[in-house]
Amino acid sequence: MTSKKTGKAAAPALKTEGFVLSRVAAGESHMRLALLSAKNGRLMCLQRLSKKTPGDNAQLFDLAQCVLEGPKESGFYFVKEYHAARRHEGIGKSYAALTCASVLAEILERNSRDAPEARAFFKLAHTAFEAWDSAPHPHAAFLKILALLADHEGYPLREQFLQGLNDEQRAQALKVLREPLAEQSVPDKEAQLLVEKLKHWLKTDTDIWMP
Repeated sequence: MTSKKTGKAAAPALKTEGFVLSRVAAGESHMRLALLSAKNGRLMCLQRLSKKTPGDNAQLFDLAQCVLEGPKESGFYFVKEYHAARRHEGIGKSYAALTCASVLAEILERNSRDAPEARAFFKLAHTAFEAWDSAPHPHAAFLKILALLADHEGYPLREQFLQGLNDEQRAQALKVLREPLAEQSVPDKEAQLLVEKLKHWLKTDTDIWMP
């Protein structure tokens, strides 16, 4: 197909599946989306908002199946078709889960920017958003996800981060990492403190971007 405006062959449509990591208004009728695709990496997209079928408008943390056109000179794809295959509405029912999910979304969006493909990041998003959708232990889930991220990037979590904790904190961290989410015995406030310590270690001792 040839573009009438430029006379050049139009780029073929891209069919992909990804998680919506950010959603920012672009004027009154469009949204800018950051979509994390396992196969295609991070994709910046522009979606025209639908008033007739608002359910087709992207929501944060959606697992979406899309048909995209582009990219344009701006680097943005245009969302031609959008279907929310999985909408994680439960995340918004817990302030702690929503906060954790929003921070992780920013971490994944920033760290996947130059990745040609993002299967590991996609898997982390899937695991985290599913856990936070029911939100039994949001900070324990976050600690597990950040530990998996460090492990995937090849950083010695056990040899460095855990050894830098005091005995009580190390025992708590190991409990969180070993126990299934449904069986967590460490209070979430204690897990939250460990999350902050792990974020600080990742920010100061690794190349992983942290807020």
